[in-house]
Amino acid sequence: LWHARVPFAILAVACGALIGAGVATTHLNALNSEPLHSWVRGHESIDLIGIVESEGKQVQSTTARLWQQEPQVSWNIATSSIESRGEQWRLELPLSVKSSWQPPPIGSLVQVHGKLSAGEPPLTAAQLQATRNPVVLANPGFIDASAHALRAGLQAALAGRPVDSAALVAGLAIGEQSMQPQELKDAMRMSGLSHLTAVSGGNLAIVIVVVVGATRLLRLRLPVQIIVTLIALTWFVILVRPQPSVLRAGVMASVVLVGMFSGGQRRGIAVLAVSIALLIVVAPELAISWGFALSVGATAGLIVFAPTMLDWIARTFPRMPARLQEGLAVTLTAQLATVPIIIAMGSTVGLAGIPANLLAMPVVPLITILGLLAAMLSVVFMPAAVLVGMVASWCAVWIANVAFTCANFPFAVVPWPAGIGGAAIIFVLSASSFIARKHLHHVFPNGIPSLLRWGSAAIAITLALFITFASSTRRWLPTQWALVACDVGQGDGVVLRTGESSAMVIDVGLKGQVMDRCLDDLGITVIDALVITHFHADHVGGLRGALQGRQLKAAFTTPLSEPAHEATDAQAIVNERGVQFRVLHSGTTQQSGSVSWKVLWPSRLIDDEPNNASIVLVADAGGLRFVLPGDIEPAAQSAVIAENPSPGAQVAKVPHHGSRYQDPAFARWTGASLAFVSVGEGNSYGHPAASTVANWQAAGAQVARTDEQGSLAIWRQEDGSIGLLGQRG
Repeated sequence: LWHARVPFAILAVACGALIGAGVATTHLNALNSEPLHSWVRGHESIDLIGIVESEGKQVQSTTARLWQQEPQVSWNIATSSIESRGEQWRLELPLSVKSSWQPPPIGSLVQVHGKLSAGEPPLTAAQLQATRNPVVLANPGFIDASAHALRAGLQAALAGRPVDSAALVAGLAIGEQSMQPQELKDAMRMSGLSHLTAVSGGNLAIVIVVVVGATRLLRLRLPVQIIVTLIALTWFVILVRPQPSVLRAGVMASVVLVGMFSGGQRRGIAVLAVSIALLIVVAPELAISWGFALSVGATAGLIVFAPTMLDWIARTFPRMPARLQEGLAVTLTAQLATVPIIIAMGSTVGLAGIPANLLAMPVVPLITILGLLAAMLSVVFMPAAVLVGMVASWCAVWIANVAFTCANFPFAVVPWPAGIGGAAIIFVLSASSFIARKHLHHVFPNGIPSLLRWGSAAIAITLALFITFASSTRRWLPTQWALVACDVGQGDGVVLRTGESSAMVIDVGLKGQVMDRCLDDLGITVIDALVITHFHADHVGGLRGALQGRQLKAAFTTPLSEPAHEATDAQAIVNERGVQFRVLHSGTTQQSGSVSWKVLWPSRLIDDEPNNASIVLVADAGGLRFVLPGDIEPAAQSAVIAENPSPGAQVAKVPHHGSRYQDPAFARWTGASLAFVSVGEGNSYGHPAASTVANWQAAGAQVARTDEQGSLAIWRQEDGSIGLLGQRG
């Protein structure tokens, strides 16, 4: 028979592919249906009625013009009807809304007016830029209102606690991440603990275990236990917001429990497969979600490999306590199962995650339970909620300390090729190890000699440590950096981020090797715009190294080609790349990737002096405005002030490495609250002058220095404040 010749697995895969294609097509057709598609193309003004589905999240502007407009937040709404040009349509679609105000509570029925634009398929059908305050047609129902009261109550109960510990309690208990300072987020990510504050199967499993334990203590019958547990699970999902990621975590937690109690890897995998299929049918957008892939990978790894890992640990470390063996098995299995996915995402691989998770694990259930208890008490008796929240925050201090300590380990991040290629290398290495182990049993029937086994392990560990330490410089960078002042010694080398691996480079220091290394550390492969402010060697000498192995799209410079030798060499190097220098004058505006910038000087030359002919520009990047004035001295500084209104910048580079020759008014004119000096350690010029530093401080600016802190990373934090991190701390 035909079906006998075709393996059942192939038929199953084919059926799954057909169902998936059908569901995806139906979903995308609904998102692009008429008349919405025409409205989006025409940027129509509409009135919509729908239910608020999320809280507002601050929107980061890619062109960094946030100071010119009110802060924007983005939130989701499920529409029920849309009115355009007097005609009303019944359309049930997911939309995102941008507004200058926070949305009403989740579950509110609202009417919103605004203009439509393209959304983010397959997540939203369109985006609405709200132009009027919403009209609340109906308040949230009892369930949504009670969840909102519990979340607000927990935050109120934690109000007097230290910021880090309060944020961790809220994150572990209800998945609230908005309270976390950026430094804590970075530390949690680097140490492999960020999953703790994003609601996952682990959080839900804690709730389920507590509820099941309580029902067993009360000697309830099994059907009652199941009903009570399902009610508790549903309540918790509503409390932490029933977004797709939360629903995914709920299903995955249930799958793990089913796999455990049904006792078998085979049945657990079957339930996992069915759950994946159901989730993707209901929410097709999960098929392209990295978070969904991580959950599936970790869950499958736990079901299939955790028992084997536990047996191996028990044989290798027989004296280790059983609880620690189990915790180590779960941590190792989850970490290893998700490594290929993490690499395919383009993220780094961390070794700190294993010790960090083992150290944090004992207090996680306690913090989760105490946090939920505080939330429930907050609507009954706030003083009791404050007391319980205080105890929970004491426990959370331990996790914060673990995160910050492990994030600073030399091996916190292991360099590895990102993307599909890196994942393929992992697959090849794993397959090679499996094949080698299988054939080694034939070569060594009595077992692999200890010398060979331990010698191979020692070589592998040595190579791993060498690669890790040799490539450790990139670990210090915050992921959202906007500007880096490279530590090029006595000179300038400033990098403005224009994209994931592209940048605008302003000056390149004296030594090409130093600038090349800095750009390598930043992952820069494309230079969208190169600006040489003037041709002194400490600003242009490193040009060849800066361009080595990178694509150069455009180059700009000053109208004064002095000193002539350096200018001629620089022009030749740029010409080799098929690019010509374009001369800049005041008033020129440019857009380089996500960075918009304007030239403020020179409008004229002052005594044909190279320093005073420096390009002075103001750049908007990453939500901040930067003033970058090259090496201009008092005469040019005074002219810039006279010819240009204050740029209202947040960050400025101190001119000419902080020399004592400054116009005292320049610092206050920039408006900057952070100033940085690019200067060489122990230089013979006395830079930066104490009087210059004092003048900037008197103008209200914090002063950072590359000679003391190494390369400097600057970015805009989620709360609008300026982040600053030096490579040396």
